[in-house]
Amino acid sequence: IGAVLSVSDLATDLFVLKQFWDGGEATLAFRNAQLASLLTSIGLQLILVVGQNRKKGFMRILKECLIVLMGSKAPVDAYRVAMG
Repeated sequence: IGAVLSVSDLATDLFVLKQFWDGGEATLAFRNAQLASLLTSIGLQLILVVGQNRKKGFMRILKECLIVLMGSKAPVDAYRVAMG
C-alpha cells in the first residue's frame, strides 16, 4: 500500500506543479518551492542509489537511477521485498 501511496503522491505533486506553472507570476514562489522539493527528493534518492550500488558496477547504478527518475522506486522496492 505504501508503494501505491508513493506513486500517487508523485503524481499529485506533478499535477500541482503543472497548475503552479500555468499560474504565471502569481504562483512563481509556490512553483519554485514545489520544484525545489521534488528535485531535492529525487536528488537524495539518486545519491543513496549510487552509494548503495557503487560496488555493483555502472550498469546496475544506471538501472537503479532510471528507476528513481521514472518515479517507480517504491513499487520496485516493494516487489523486490515481496519476492525475497
